[in-house]
Amino acid sequence: MNSGEGIIIYNHQFLKLILFISFSFSVMFSYSENLDTTRTILWEIKGDSVKSPSYIFATIRVQDRRINQFDSIAKLKISECNAFALEVIVDLVPPLQLRSLVLMQNNSIEKLLSKDDFSFVEKKYKAYTGLSLGTFSKMKPFFLYAQLMKYILPKDYKESFDTQLLAYAKRNKKKIIELEKFENQVKAIDKISLQTQTHMLIFGLKNTNIIKKNFEDVLQAYLQQDINEVYKLSADTAIMPTQFLDVFFSERNENICNNLIASIKQQSTFVVIAGANLIGERGVFNLLQSKGYSIKPISINATLK
Repeated sequence: MNSGEGIIIYNHQFLKLILFISFSFSVMFSYSENLDTTRTILWEIKGDSVKSPSYIFATIRVQDRRINQFDSIAKLKISECNAFALEVIVDLVPPLQLRSLVLMQNNSIEKLLSKDDFSFVEKKYKAYTGLSLGTFSKMKPFFLYAQLMKYILPKDYKESFDTQLLAYAKRNKKKIIELEKFENQVKAIDKISLQTQTHMLIFGLKNTNIIKKNFEDVLQAYLQQDINEVYKLSADTAIMPTQFLDVFFSERNENICNNLIASIKQQSTFVVIAGANLIGERGVFNLLQSKGYSIKPISINATLK
């Protein structure tokens, strides 16, 4: 597989405006020796200062109906907790700030692409959305591609699974906690050159079959609760700048972990985090263990209906 394919396969798993984050290099996915690697996507957090029960639920952000087989167990555990925590809640970002984060200043897609490639993107955008590209041509290529992915990948539900769980938590009057700010994710994205982002956009739109195949492979591994395989599928093809990984994992994970700890000290919390941020040397699990907490895997198969 060539590097262009790797970049695109990596990208389709990544972002949340309306997509998911699930990627990294293979070096990022070596578990801590002290972590039980039982197949699961659900863990209980243990520690002297933890308000029990508190849980971590690993997710990939998709709108495919098959992932909802975990709906019952997730809602059961949410009901046991007083709070619900999610990495980023985009709805909380003020519109003007969101606009400033996703749009380019003094640049546009048209300026970044050849005439033929821009015409190709315009036609694809119209075909998928029914709208003209218009002001969206000033959107950073990464975000434009992210927007189009929701038309390319399966879309059985209006919202992704984690967003559905957020809505459930709100309906049940749970305290809602945002573990980080959207601008922290954008800070990492901005480490990817506009040239690389435009390559993602063009290659992805021309090779939707590759994206769909990789999506299906990743989803099947997730449904089997084999997060090692989920990460392996991503790691085999991830080609990203070191600066991006440093920001996206080291800096973000430290902030996520600190906010997570602050919440579980105050109330029992159901925490939803993208799987790629959980494991590895700089992952949330290792950070929690270094601060004296333990992670106990919970078998989901025994409790699923």
